[in-house]
Amino acid sequence: MRLKYEDGLPLWRPTVRYLKTLRRSVQVVEAEHVILPLVMKNGNVHLRSGLNWGQRPGREPNQAYIPVPSTIAQLGFFPPRGVQFLVLTDDDRAIIMVVAQDGNKALESPQGNHLIGEYFRNRLGVANGAPVTAADLARFGSRFVKFYKTDDESYFMEFSPSVEREGEDVYG
Repeated sequence: MRLKYEDGLPLWRPTVRYLKTLRRSVQVVEAEHVILPLVMKNGNVHLRSGLNWGQRPGREPNQAYIPVPSTIAQLGFFPPRGVQFLVLTDDDRAIIMVVAQDGNKALESPQGNHLIGEYFRNRLGVANGAPVTAADLARFGSRFVKFYKTDDESYFMEFSPSVEREGEDVYG
C-alpha cells in the first residue's frame, strides 16, 4: 500500500498486485451485490445532484455522488455513514468512498467529490466540467452501477452495458 499526498490529503494508491488479488476474489466468490441507478425514475439524469452535483453556482463542476435509493440504504449493504471503504472499479481504478447525506442517500468521496465526477466523465467520454446527460449514459450503454461487497471494507463496482439489463429488471 502506498500513500501519496495531493492538496494535503492522503490519497491511497493500491499496488497493481493488490488490485489483481481483489479482482480475482470478486470473480471467484459469489458476492452479495446491489444495483444503483445513476438516473431519476423518469430516466433523466439529475440536473444538479447525482452525477451533476457540481453543476450549481459556487461548486466545482466535476463534483458528483452516486445516488442510493432509500430501499437500498435501509438494507445496511454499505458501511455506516461516514465510515470509509475502498471501491475497486471494473476498469482497475480505486476510489475511497463513504455513505453520506441525510437518509444515507449518497456515496461520496472524502478525498473530494470531483474524483467521482471525473471518473464517470472519463468513462462516458464527457469533458471535465460538462454536465452528464441521459444521451451520454445511453451512448455508453448503462444507467446503472452494480456494487459487489467483497468484505466489510472493500467493494467492487461494475459499470457496463450488462448492468443496464439487470437495472431495468430492478427499476423498470
